[in-house]
Amino acid sequence: MQTLRSVFQDITNVQVASVPAIELPPLKRRKFGKQSELFEGGLVRFLAKVVQEIAIAREALGKINEDLGRQSIILQAIYEVIQSDET
Repeated sequence: MQTLRSVFQDITNVQVASVPAIELPPLKRRKFGKQSELFEGGLVRFLAKVVQEIAIAREALGKINEDLGRQSIILQAIYEVIQSDET
């Protein structure tokens, strides 16, 4: 007995087999020139901005991590005081 999954897999295999192969046209040569240089300059600026934003995010995450560490210490101290008052 076939499971529902195997039935759908059979249907998918039939669909894939029935699709004709597509041949892609040969690649056209691109002429590198001023437009390419402008694109590369824009790409370099964009990547520099991304690197800068990552550095800012890392710094912020470091500060958040420090704050969470301090908060954990304070909460632990509060918990210990409450536990000692209950006993």
